[in-house]
This record gives sequence, C-alpha cells and structure tokens, in this order.
Amino acid sequence: MKNLPFLARTACASLLVFTAANAAPNTTPLAAASQIPPHASFNPPPFVMFQKVLTTRPENQFDGSSLMRSNEHSVANELHNANTPLHFTTGLYGTTGYGALLGKFRTSEFYGTLAGFYTYAGDYKDGGGYKIGERTDNAFKKTNNAFGYKRVSTQAMLGWTPNAENDLRATFVYDNLLDDRQPHSVGMDILRTTRYFGRADYRLGQADDSNTLRAWAQFIDISRRGDNDSLRKGGNGATLRIDRQFVNAGSKYDIDFAEDYHSQTSLTYASDDKNVRTFSPAGVQTAWVVPRAVVRELQVAQTFSWQFATAHKLNLGAEYAYNWSKAREADGAVPNNATGGTITPRELFNSYFGKSMADKNIEHGASVATRYEFAPTSRHNLAVDLQSIEVIGDVDQRYGSTGNPFLKKSRHNRARLEFSLGSESFGGYLKPRAVVSDEENSADAGASDDFGLRVSGSFLADMAKDFFVNTPKDGSYDKTITGSNIVIRNADVQLYIARLGLEANLWRGLGVRLNGWYNYGEDTTNKQPLYQVRPLEGQFALDYEGAAGFGKWNVGVSCRAAAKQTRRSKFALDSEKAGFAVADLYATIAWNKTLALKFGVDNVFDKEYSEYISASHVDALTTASYVNAPGRTFYVTVSGSF
Repeated sequence: MKNLPFLARTACASLLVFTAANAAPNTTPLAAASQIPPHASFNPPPFVMFQKVLTTRPENQFDGSSLMRSNEHSVANELHNANTPLHFTTGLYGTTGYGALLGKFRTSEFYGTLAGFYTYAGDYKDGGGYKIGERTDNAFKKTNNAFGYKRVSTQAMLGWTPNAENDLRATFVYDNLLDDRQPHSVGMDILRTTRYFGRADYRLGQADDSNTLRAWAQFIDISRRGDNDSLRKGGNGATLRIDRQFVNAGSKYDIDFAEDYHSQTSLTYASDDKNVRTFSPAGVQTAWVVPRAVVRELQVAQTFSWQFATAHKLNLGAEYAYNWSKAREADGAVPNNATGGTITPRELFNSYFGKSMADKNIEHGASVATRYEFAPTSRHNLAVDLQSIEVIGDVDQRYGSTGNPFLKKSRHNRARLEFSLGSESFGGYLKPRAVVSDEENSADAGASDDFGLRVSGSFLADMAKDFFVNTPKDGSYDKTITGSNIVIRNADVQLYIARLGLEANLWRGLGVRLNGWYNYGEDTTNKQPLYQVRPLEGQFALDYEGAAGFGKWNVGVSCRAAAKQTRRSKFALDSEKAGFAVADLYATIAWNKTLALKFGVDNVFDKEYSEYISASHVDALTTASYVNAPGRTFYVTVSGSF
C-alpha cells in the first residue's frame, strides 16, 4: 500500500450512511455513539432525497456556501411544498446544469413519492479569472485536471396505512456519480460511484410513539471505480476498485406509562463489509487498500423520560455495543516494489506499529447520557446534555490505508447547551404568528403584529480521551505529510463549538437572519491545535417579500464571512489561510403557486478564495489540497407545481 499514490490509497473514504429521510421520530437513542461523527469525514456526496431535490443546490465539494444558498428564502418554496401531484425544477448555475422531478400521491390507505434529478457540472472560473484546470501557481500545483462531474439519481417510496395503528413503507434509491474529477489530488479520479439503497419500515401502534413498535431493515451497496489516466494526463492506466455493503436492521419500542413517564428500548444490528484494491495497467492486483475488512456490531439502548413538572423534563439513557471485526485478507500477498518480493497487509501493519494484528478483534462499548429540558412555552426552550460516549473505530479507521488495527476506543465526555427564545408574534421567518385559539395556553397566545424575532444558540464542550487523529508514521511533525507517511492514532483532544443565531421579521415582509459559529480544537497529547477545525464564521441575510396581482415575489442579499485561520497543526495537515467574505444577490417571482422564476448572482464581487476545510469526496488532507471556490456566478431556475 505504501507505494500507491495518495488518492489511490484513500479514495475508498467512508460512505455517509443515509437514514434520515426514512427515520422515525426519536429513533436516535440518547446515548448513541452514532451521534459523534469522525473528525474529518470523506465520502461520496450525500444522498439528495425526495422533497430536497427541488431546493438543493448542485453539489460542489470546494464551495462551503452551498448549504447557505440552499436555505435562502424564496417564495418558490410555497410551490415546492404545495400539496399537488407534480413538481419540477430546472436551472443553470454558471457552467452547471440541474433538473429535478417530483411526483407524489395519497389515498385513504396508500401514499407514495417518485423523484429524480440530473446534474452536469463543468469546469468553472475562480475569482482570479482562472479555470480550475488552468491553475499553475504555487498554491495550485499543476495537475492538468479540471473540475466536473455528472450525476443521476432516482428514488421511489411507497407506503401503506391500512389503519391508524399500522404503517408499512418501502424506499429505494439509485444514485450514480460519473467522471468525478479530483483536481486537488495528484492520484486518481473516480470514474464511477454507483449506490443502491433499499429500506423497509414498519410501525405497529400509535404514530405519536405513545405505545409503538417500530422495525426497519436497510441495505446499501456502493461500487466505486477510478483510474489515473481517463480524465487527466500523465497517468499510466492504474485502476482502483472499491466495493462496500452496509446492512442495518433493528427495532425500538416506545411507551408512555404512569402519565409522566416514557420509555424507549431499541435493538440494532449493523454490518459493514469493505474491499478496496488497486491494479496495474495489465490488470494485476498491486495492493490491498482495505483487505476485505468486515465490522459487525450489535447495539442495545434504553432511554427513560420523566415529565416531572409542566415545563420540566428529565431524560436518562444508556447504550451497550458489542463490536466484532476482521480483515479477511490480512495474509493476502501483493507485490512489494521496495524489495521485489511480496507483502501482506499483516506485514505492512506490523512495519508501522511493531506488532502483529490479531485474526479478529472484539470490542465492547458503553455509553451513558442525561438530558434536562425546560420549555415554559412552545417558543421558549432550553436543553442541557451531559454525556459519556464511547466510540469504536470503523472499518476505515482500523483497516484502511491509514488505518490502525490497534486503535483504542475513544471516550467523549461532553456537555452541551441548546436554547431557543422566540417572541409571541414569531411564527417563522417572514411568517408572522397568527392569533391562536382560546384552547391553547394563555401564555402561548400569539399576536398579529408583523414584528417578531427568535434567538437560538448552542454550546458544546467535548473532552475526548483517545480521540482518532491522523498523525505521521515516522513522528516528523514539521514537514508536510505525504500519502506514505500518515496513520490514525489515539490522542486526547479538547473540542469547543459555539453557535448563536437570530431571525427577525422587521416590518411588513422585511426580515433579517444572523448566524455565527466559533470552533476551537486542541490536541493535548501532541500539544498542538487540532487540524481541520473551522475558524470563526458568520452569515447574514436580508430579505424582502411582497405580493402582487400575479402572485408573490422576493429579493434578498446574503453574506458569508470566515475569519483568518492561524491555528494550524504542526503535522501540516492544514495551513494558515486568509479570511474572506462572499456576498450573493437573489430574487424570485412566483405566479399563483404554479410557476416560479428564481435568479441571482453568487459571489457578486468575484472574490478569490478557497475553503479552509478540505474537500470531502476523497481523503486528501494535505496543504496542496485546497482548490478555489467559484468566482462570480450567474444563475436562473424555473420551478413549477401542478
């Protein structure tokens, strides 16, 4: 493995397992280890499901403003959310084209949705006026590789509700990403990423989980193929093959008892099988990147809730995990270019860590958590979490090209605070709250005034012991880590994340949004800043919505600003970067909830910048991995609902 180009070794990055679109309410146990993701996550782009195909911007892994832009206020959202059977949207964003269709139906017993989208993304110019494939300066090493990809996705969901106590639902997704160029890496491009997702859900009991059994089963199959010469010059025809299957099945039972108590018990089984290999131009296998590794886990979780007063609720949770893993090709021999002989994954890991890996590994994880909730009204709430969560390494962290079969479990001792405070007249952004009925609590009575606001925020402190971090194999701290000199080890880490947001309806259709984030990470074991931690960032939006005889319209301006990043790891996994600010303009005209035209300009001032956080499709944590975001981009979309 050590002789492979960096991307060839790491293009097998973890798949972001999708469950959100089909998850039932409160499916995540209070003490679930799954709520703590890897520090740096590298995956194919996430699934875009059903309703979101109408509003999500085409994905660009080098543009961190995409999420903000997908959430821009637009009167077109009323079309997208309308209870009509057919919806469409199509648009052109600079050199990227996008089109999506959504159909849905509901009868007395059956309901369903069909959706799909297509994206064609071409190379773009950055704020300096250069196409990505043309950059040759020191900040962008010449790779003769442009940006671009093609993507097609189709989805179907069918549900059957014969009565109030039974609901059966099946979901299927096909997603294919083609010619996914990786201009930030000197290794391979991913020619094809094909994913199949299937899931079945069943509910027996009340929909509000007052006495309800839910069960589910899902399967994800992912196949990725790459090479180093089809989409770029200078390659020799080496290829990469990634195959992965993920199975998840489980059940949970919720019940209210003694009026003020609620219990949730869940049992979950998960299996993750991954096989990654590289081949010479002649088709001879040259390396095991992931040696047919499998990780299986059985989880049992319990959560109790006690509503001990009208506005006060206490939750207690625990989770136990039994984890079994094995590299089934630990002794599979491949050529060793350094010696002219052969080498196995077992021998390679032994050369890194000085000991032989076991044939199989068994781990036990135990987590506990408590949560206090205070909600005197529907618009005022506060929650405090205290958690001690144990995380076991996944298949890539233990058996991947940078993996470590000897990783210890990490323990996260966390405290989290969340709050939201809204005025009586605030019913949502640019949606004044209407006067409520007399049946509601008088403390919740709304007002018809246009002015209203909501302030929300959160703070997280995580004292992580034996956190999983990328480090140099040879202990060299001050030189850039290359593909043959990086491995995951344990280190103690402190993480602090704070967010503060404000939404205000100012006057007769005028609204403003403000959001700010601050992140701080410290690797206390290696006495250095934790790599790939976002600096201070803020977002601002000012919107106006009006009505006319033909329907509605809106205009808006938004800005995203990131502070200079000066805290960098001495492992050279990131670099000091200047701050930036990007401004956008946008507008929408909607005709009687049937047709909408949206248009705008992203990066109005043609700012030249790149994101501090590395791109996410493949693992490329080096200072050479930064690629500029798009410069000034004009776009127009047309949406309809019938």
